[in-house]
Amino acid sequence: MENNLLPKAACEWTSDFYIANFSLTDWLEMKHYTIVDSLPSNILYQLYEETNIGHYFLDDKCSRSNSSWSKDCGMNMTLMELPAEVSCYITDTCTGIQCCVMNTLLQQTFEISFLLDSCNSRISIGIEKIQYNSTLLDFQWGAHYSFSLQGIVRVEYSIEDLYTERYYLVNMRIRFCYESADSQCDEKYTILQNMKLPKQQCDWRSGFSIPGFSLESWYHQHSMTPGSQLDDWMISELLNDLGISSYLHVKQCSRHSSPFYPSSLGWNKGCTNSINLPQIEEPTTCYLDTSCTRVECCVDVDFIPYSFHTYLNIDPCKQIITVGTERFQRNISFSDYQWGKQEELWLAGVLRLSYEIEDFSGESKYLVSLNMSVCFENNKSCHVSTQILSNTWLTKALCAWDSNYYISNFSLTNWLEKENMSLPLPDYGQLLLFEDTGIAPYLQDDKCGEDTSKFKHSIFTNACPLNVSGKDLVEIPCHLSALCTGIECCVHANKLNRDFHTIVLVDPCSFVVTVGIEDFVYNTSITEFSFGELQQFSIAGIANIELIIYYLEKEHSYLVSKNISICTESQDTCEQDYVVVENMMLPILQCSNNGGFIKKGFSLERWRNESGFSLNDSLTSVDVSELFEYIGLAYYLLSTRCNRSSDPYIPSVKGWNSLCIDNEDLTNLTGPVSCNLDSTCNKISCCVDIENLDRTMEISLAIDHCNGRLTLQLERLSIDVSLIDYKWGTQLEHGLVGVVNTVIIIYNLASENNYMVDLTVLVCLESNDTCSVDEVILDGVKFSKGVCDRSMENDFSLAAWLDEKSFPKSIESLPVWAEVQLKQNLNIDNFLKPESCSHTLASSNDCGSAVIKVVPTDKHDRFSCRLSADCTSVECCVNLPILGTSVSIVFEINECRNNLRLQIDNLKQDFKLSEVLFGMIDKKNMFCQNSSEPDKNEILA
Repeated sequence: MENNLLPKAACEWTSDFYIANFSLTDWLEMKHYTIVDSLPSNILYQLYEETNIGHYFLDDKCSRSNSSWSKDCGMNMTLMELPAEVSCYITDTCTGIQCCVMNTLLQQTFEISFLLDSCNSRISIGIEKIQYNSTLLDFQWGAHYSFSLQGIVRVEYSIEDLYTERYYLVNMRIRFCYESADSQCDEKYTILQNMKLPKQQCDWRSGFSIPGFSLESWYHQHSMTPGSQLDDWMISELLNDLGISSYLHVKQCSRHSSPFYPSSLGWNKGCTNSINLPQIEEPTTCYLDTSCTRVECCVDVDFIPYSFHTYLNIDPCKQIITVGTERFQRNISFSDYQWGKQEELWLAGVLRLSYEIEDFSGESKYLVSLNMSVCFENNKSCHVSTQILSNTWLTKALCAWDSNYYISNFSLTNWLEKENMSLPLPDYGQLLLFEDTGIAPYLQDDKCGEDTSKFKHSIFTNACPLNVSGKDLVEIPCHLSALCTGIECCVHANKLNRDFHTIVLVDPCSFVVTVGIEDFVYNTSITEFSFGELQQFSIAGIANIELIIYYLEKEHSYLVSKNISICTESQDTCEQDYVVVENMMLPILQCSNNGGFIKKGFSLERWRNESGFSLNDSLTSVDVSELFEYIGLAYYLLSTRCNRSSDPYIPSVKGWNSLCIDNEDLTNLTGPVSCNLDSTCNKISCCVDIENLDRTMEISLAIDHCNGRLTLQLERLSIDVSLIDYKWGTQLEHGLVGVVNTVIIIYNLASENNYMVDLTVLVCLESNDTCSVDEVILDGVKFSKGVCDRSMENDFSLAAWLDEKSFPKSIESLPVWAEVQLKQNLNIDNFLKPESCSHTLASSNDCGSAVIKVVPTDKHDRFSCRLSADCTSVECCVNLPILGTSVSIVFEINECRNNLRLQIDNLKQDFKLSEVLFGMIDKKNMFCQNSSEPDKNEILA
């Protein structure tokens, strides 16, 4: 054979003695000796020879120091006292231990080393001359391992990786064993017991294993022409010389199979979102998976030939970045990564990744640059250098706020049994549990229970400047924020002996909903949050938040219910379950910027200067995104921007695409604006170009006459204006963080059954200068009120609603929060007067006509009525205890104007007398509980 690769047998490092079934007692008996403290030298040398340990003795024997421990590690450590026969030294890496052990029976000192390399994921163990070197890539954390010198000198160890805490948790002991049949060994020295060894800071740009390596020189050393193709044995030798062979997968990636095939322009795209990916040149192919934030590549090195696998995964749900080459990888939690900073990961200087990630949370995207290189020369350009991503936008996936356990079917009881621990957990046990359950990366350094200003035992502290009716005492300490719409709590998990900080915050001014446990926090746009639906949020299934939030528009409040639970048994009920708040109304504060610039005195020109742009520099899309993040606009932007050259803005006449056949008075648009008037004739939408930012903004305005509401939409920001409370002819000003602004004036043309609307749109990028866009969109344009048919609009069932809210059907009055929610669900809150009428006043007849009679005041005080002096109207006050209010009902006839008016509080509806069928019973529904439950009270007789 010549240059054939022969596989090595897997070594059983826990193998038995060199002599099968060895017994020192029997061996000495054969030599006519018994075990004593010391043996004569001739017997010793025979023992060394026959047990095969003598061949491994070092020529320079170690000598023990006077003290049990010495160290060059700069970290503070609490080390256990060692026996007199043992002295050990901790290296400057803090994860390396060298011991010298004196064995009196064998009359030898034994040098034993135990080294962990966290940066290169390697373990090395030495007993005298015999060495064990391996990677930690396939290491089974927590398992018990043994390495021995011919079965006599043994190093037994177990290691746990406290990845987040950056420690190894190590148990290690040294044993001397002389009997096969007896598992007990004569000497046992415990060196480390549940000892935390701190990992060193890694240089992720580690160079070649052979300093100054040159592939060209390597070829010459092997009498080969540089670049010629290598045989299999030469490939193995090269990869071994490069120091990367132990990190490679057994099976190479292939550019001609899944997931890299089929490909176009170097990409196979599993992500269905619209993402602009750069072209990748040969010999590399990449795959963007369905999550849209994981990229993996396969690169061919032709002359070896070999294909290498690299990857970058940004997980917005677990909040972890994973970057790696083959089996060599690094995990970085979001809290440890500095967004926008370029980082590198080199595998022995050969396979190099350079990456930079920016988080644009407002746009729910990452901006990513990723470069991959394959290098074989120390001072020359790399063999392959490929720009995988270059300022590429990757869209974030929506995360499921579920309560799945990090470990499927997790049970704390089973975990304790497996780890041979009991409660309360020791410090190292707590760290190990948090690492195993996936909690560790998110734990805050400062425990919330130490913040006594916020969290006092069983007290709900309140920093809200407004009056909030809630509970003063709770089962766990909680805090209502100064914003009034945020609740923080500190729950102590009894079994885990750990505080968990929880937060639920709705910030309508920043347009963000924040939900979090410790540092595991999600920020989402208010438009994406599911109001009125039960939400569950969890950290590894152990600490959980359950919440439901309603927006009470009329009350300008949020209705919040929040529960917190601690669950350590997935197949059992939670051991701690707390109702924090139930149907608590939290008032919304007035936003301090009131639609203006969040950055007071903002100036685009000044921002450009401070950012290093010259006068003639154009802003890239990345620059614009950074600007929008800076001024707080990003969260409001629509994911798909409007386009003036597409539907619904074309075809266009004088800037308008009108689908309304009745309106001929639209304003001529001359600026960078295109508008659409829809077929209902009551809604317009406009698309505005911000030319120097290469961005469009969408504005829409709609009038809902029947519900007395005007809705203004500025990108994703929706603003509702009650036309019931609006003073006709007054100016309404609204803004989107100072950039997009509107001025609206509405007139009520009652006789024409129309509204007349003025609308001006402004786009401003300078606080103290003229706006770049100032366009009159509507100038006295009339919107028809139309006819409101309320007869079939409400199929609401009070009985079903009460059942849903767990109220008995016989209930007569509701708590305030339920009253508010019921009014909103009935869609009547906008029409109710601020001050309700008095139903307890006696009925009266001011008409004087004996023909017309008024029903006396109801004996149950449900209603009373008054007939006007001119005998043409009657006004009744009806008590609605289920709503906690009374409503005024008016029936008025005006013959001169041919008008019949029906009015319930602020809801009015007019009918032409000429169209009324006199003598016939006619029922006009304006609002009621449901169509199958008519009101049987007769007001007039």
